[in-house]
Amino acid sequence: MSEAQDLSLDIQTATSPTLASGSLRTFPYPGKLRLKGEIAKRDADVEQEQYESVRRSILAGVKAAYFQLASLSLSRIPRVLDR
Repeated sequence: MSEAQDLSLDIQTATSPTLASGSLRTFPYPGKLRLKGEIAKRDADVEQEQYESVRRSILAGVKAAYFQLASLSLSRIPRVLDR
């Protein structure tokens, strides 16, 4: 094989599907993996915000129930002391 044919073979292998470990592989377009990473990060951020929203809602409910219970308990204290 001549040097020109070797160079041509190298160029073809770099741009076309290659055989690796007996399977056919293609290379992703430039920037595709970066975009997939950005999409995954945004999805994770959305999930985190939904989690925080539910957590804050539950915390608000617990606080409201606690203060309601505390106010009921305080309203009964004078009656107990009057006995």
